[in-house]
Amino acid sequence: MSNVAIVGRPNVGKSSLFNKLTKSKKAIVSEFEGLTRDRQVSKTIIDNLSYEIIDSGGLNFSNNNSALDSQILNQTNLATDEADLVLFVVEYKSGLLPDDQVISKLLRKKNKDICLVINKVDGVSDETAKLDFMNLGYQQVICTSVSHNYGIDSIIEFIAHKLDG
Repeated sequence: MSNVAIVGRPNVGKSSLFNKLTKSKKAIVSEFEGLTRDRQVSKTIIDNLSYEIIDSGGLNFSNNNSALDSQILNQTNLATDEADLVLFVVEYKSGLLPDDQVISKLLRKKNKDICLVINKVDGVSDETAKLDFMNLGYQQVICTSVSHNYGIDSIIEFIAHKLDG
């Protein structure tokens, strides 16, 4: 069974995406930062194939809670180590932030297949949304608005295409 890890900063929509992909409400979604701390795993079926989707806590490198942040980083490392594919979620509204760049560098060291998911793309074209994140250098980029179901089908198709077989 293939594994898909969802990684990114706090409050970019990782848990909402997890819930959409798993057709569940297993992950807690809130405007409060830092609710997801451990990995959360759920099975889903895409195109008659089973996958495990792994939600991870938000990585925050500018926070002063080093013990908690270290735990979240460890759990995220486990999630990405187990993953065949990583969905790296960023937020269009806040733009490219230093923590996004740090996370990108950490993910590249894992030598995994990575898709950049730009979430909260509301009211702008995908091309406009992608401009801010081009410097990260990802070839595989999907724009979404998870709360409005925009781009979810593209992510599902991408997972099926990348991990089929």
